[in-house]
Amino acid sequence: MADTTNAPAGWYPQGDGQQRYWNGESWTQHFAPSLSTQPASRPSSKPARLAGPGSRPFGKAAAFGWGGLALTAVIGALSSGFSGAAILAGLFTFVLGVIALARGRIGWARLRSRGAAGVVIGAALALLTIGAVAAPPPAPSSPGLPLTSRAAAPARNAAAETTTADSAAAEVAAAAAAAAADKAAADAAAKATADAAAATAKAASDAAAKTARDAAAKQAKAVAAASAKAQAAAQAKAAAQSRAQEAAAASAKAKAAAQAKASASAPPPPAATSYANCTAMHAVYKGGVALPGAVDHRSNGGHAKYAPVYNRALYEANSFSDRDGDGIACEA
Repeated sequence: MADTTNAPAGWYPQGDGQQRYWNGESWTQHFAPSLSTQPASRPSSKPARLAGPGSRPFGKAAAFGWGGLALTAVIGALSSGFSGAAILAGLFTFVLGVIALARGRIGWARLRSRGAAGVVIGAALALLTIGAVAAPPPAPSSPGLPLTSRAAAPARNAAAETTTADSAAAEVAAAAAAAAADKAAADAAAKATADAAAATAKAASDAAAKTARDAAAKQAKAVAAASAKAQAAAQAKAAAQSRAQEAAAASAKAKAAAQAKASASAPPPPAATSYANCTAMHAVYKGGVALPGAVDHRSNGGHAKYAPVYNRALYEANSFSDRDGDGIACEA
């Protein structure tokens, strides 16, 4: 895009064929169709028509600015010579630098940053100092001067007053420059303090966020560990219950098998057979037969050698062989 730093406000062609409005300092968001069909309305001799990136037209603002600087220097030179020119040019340059420092840039003077404005203020202070040093001292008055010298005294007095005024102006400019420098230093210190405070706050915020993240991660880890422990305990309990159930089932199965085996191996209950005498009974039941719960009672206090078979039906069929009436028939 062409350099329009010093171009006056107006419409300028763009690379896409449209026109864009320049307000004298920056591009706006206003666009217009190209005027290629009206070549007479865009003469190439105007400074607003920028041919390339290297062209720098000399606009009205630049003419007034540089012209004002030159006029100020000429007036100072005519009034007080070199010192007057230096002092007035320094004052003009100082004001220009202060404006650039406040606004950030002055296009026609090629001041595009506050750093450049600071350089201009320094140059202005140098010019003011040179002008004050170069100012001629006032001429001493003498009562014995000839008439021509007395006639020239008013002119010399006027020059001395001008020099004094220039010196006062230089002092005022120097004081203003010092105040501006102090303000710039104070602003820089305040900015540095604000930046340091912001950095400290950010560091504290980052540390707090890291602490919170670490605490959350630790809590999540603890919760996960507790959950895993509870899950492991539940699994162990379920396994224990399963093993207990399996053991109970195996025990019940073994008991049922033992009962089935005992039932299969047990002899059938004896039939209610009536034997003619104890000899015939002893051939089958050595201890005889008895009622359930009967106890052997012998007069001599002895006991039977063999245990009887306790069966009510069998005893009733052979009760006639129970001679002592103790509920046991043919005990032996």
